[in-house]
Amino acid sequence: METVDILLATFNGENYLRELMDSLANQSYSNIRIIVCDDCSNDKTLSILKELQRNFPVPIELHPNRNNIGIIRTFSKLMELSRARYVMFCDQDDIWKTDKVEKTLLAMQAAEEQEAVNKPVLVHTDLEVVNEAIKQINSSYWSFTRICPQKTTQLNRLMVQNVVTGCTVMMNRALVDACGPIPHGAIMHDWWVALVASALGKVVVLPETTIYYRQHASNCLGARKFFSFSSIRDSFKRQKSMNQKKRRQAQKFASVYHNVLSDDQLQLIENYTTISDKSLLKQIIWTIKYRYYRQGIARNLASFVIEVIPS
Repeated sequence: METVDILLATFNGENYLRELMDSLANQSYSNIRIIVCDDCSNDKTLSILKELQRNFPVPIELHPNRNNIGIIRTFSKLMELSRARYVMFCDQDDIWKTDKVEKTLLAMQAAEEQEAVNKPVLVHTDLEVVNEAIKQINSSYWSFTRICPQKTTQLNRLMVQNVVTGCTVMMNRALVDACGPIPHGAIMHDWWVALVASALGKVVVLPETTIYYRQHASNCLGARKFFSFSSIRDSFKRQKSMNQKKRRQAQKFASVYHNVLSDDQLQLIENYTTISDKSLLKQIIWTIKYRYYRQGIARNLASFVIEVIPS
C-alpha cells in the first residue's frame, strides 16, 4: 500500500485545526503521513500540533518555520520535505470526507496506467461549500462559482483562469519533482502546479465532492459567488491587477521551463504575455484563436473592458 503524504500549511488556525485533523485520522485509506509547516502562528496552533503529535493515530512530522514566509513558500517547502509517491495539499480550516484520499488515489492510479507512471499527473475534485457550522451553502463549489473544470485543463486556458482548488489536489511524484521550488512570480501554489501538470503531463478532473470547504471571515481564499456584470464592475481595479499578474506568471513559467516546453507551447505563452500590447481588435482575435478566455461570457467581456480602461 503506497504512502500518501498530506502537506498541511498552518497559520493561526487554532479554531478549526482539531476538526481537520480528526477528519484526516478518519480516512478510509489509512497509509497516510501528515507533514506540517507552521508559518509562525501567534495563537495556540503550534501547541495543538505538538499535543496531537504525541498521541495521534497518524504519523505527524512538524516543521515550524523560523520566519513568516507566506503560504506559497510554505507549500513549496512542504513539497521539498515530502518523500511519498503521492502527495496532497491540505488547508487548516476544512474537513475532509472520509473517502477523500481513497477516491483521489484511485483516480490518480487510473490516470497513471494510461499516461505512464513517470509522467506528471494532477488530480483535483469538487468541494461542498459550507459555513462555519458545517451547514451546506452549496453542494458543489463548481456550480456555486459557475465553472466547469473539464473545459479548463489545457495550458492556454489555465494561464488565464485557475480552476484547481489546492485543498483538493493530489500530485504524483513525477509532478512534485517537476515543480521544484515554486518561484517568486507564481500567483498561488495550486495554480503553479496546475500549469506544470498541464504543460508537462495531465490534469485529471474528478467530478465528486471530497471535502467540506468552510467559508468564514478569515478565509485566505474563499468561494466567491459569481453573480453577473455588477460583481465584476465593482472589482475592475483588482481584476486589472490580476490580469497583469497572470501575464507575469506566464512569463516566469516560460523562463523556468524553457528547455522542456515545445516550440508551440512557448509561442502560445509569448502570445499571451504580449496580448495587452495589441489593439483591442487584435486582442479579441487572438483570444478567440488561441482560446485565451475564461469561463462565462460576462467574465470575458469584463476582461476586455478592464484592459481598455485607463489605470
